[in-house]
Amino acid sequence: MDELSQLLEALVQSPAAAAQRGFQVVRLAYDSPIPDYDKLELYRRPYSDIPSGHIAWRYEDQLALWSKLKTYVSEFDFPENPVSDDRVYHRRNDYFCDVDGFTLYSLLRELNPKRVIEVGSGFSTKLMSAAMVRNARPGSSVTCIEPFRADVIKSLQVDAYVAPLQEVDLGLFDTLSYGDVLFIDSSHVVKPYGDVNMIFSHVLPRIPTGVWVHFHDIFLPFDYPESWMVKQRHVYSEQYMLSAFLAHNSEWEVKFAVNYFAHRYGVNAIQRELGLLHESGGSFWMRRR
Repeated sequence: MDELSQLLEALVQSPAAAAQRGFQVVRLAYDSPIPDYDKLELYRRPYSDIPSGHIAWRYEDQLALWSKLKTYVSEFDFPENPVSDDRVYHRRNDYFCDVDGFTLYSLLRELNPKRVIEVGSGFSTKLMSAAMVRNARPGSSVTCIEPFRADVIKSLQVDAYVAPLQEVDLGLFDTLSYGDVLFIDSSHVVKPYGDVNMIFSHVLPRIPTGVWVHFHDIFLPFDYPESWMVKQRHVYSEQYMLSAFLAHNSEWEVKFAVNYFAHRYGVNAIQRELGLLHESGGSFWMRRR
């Protein structure tokens, strides 16, 4: 056994020592959530087109909603690049592109919700704060659950839980009511006792009728970008669970799926119409019936 193999074996046998150094060393195994990258391409090709016939996409309804959202384009005058005030959203970023940003901002303006709960904060929070301030609805609020970006959310007009979702009292979600918004931008990874599992098993079942729910980095009916899965080696799996969740599910309706809509509406059409930097995005909006 060479020196590297001996070191890896030692770390496998001593997970605490590896964790202290910021690593988890696991064996390549059939039951591991980490894929065998030598076989990933072999399996990815036949299954990269995710079946979508079981989801009611409601394109005509999405088109009607889009017509309403476009009326807010004059308000979406956020700068392209960062400004000195870090509370201000800027459109050229790698985390929440301006197509998703415009959709979020305009939808909050259209819905005028009393309450927004966000799981996973950042650029989106800046837009939420701006939209809710402009709505000026008495008694409205934004509550953020974010364990890592405390500096961002504490500078905005929001309530903050600086903790992972697993440490938050789920009774918080019982405060949502018809017309409110649950905005989710999670780890995107299905794993034991993780945030995605909790969302689907414990949060969504308690969401009342009429609440809008958002997931981010959803590319349905297409697969995740190949560069993410193969080159960057992300092990994202959230959208596969979402696809199964929506299968023949009459209790939830797709309201606006940005990537799906952009492909149906026309390549570059959104970008041309609104003068945005990007062609599409990854926001997925649905509502409890």
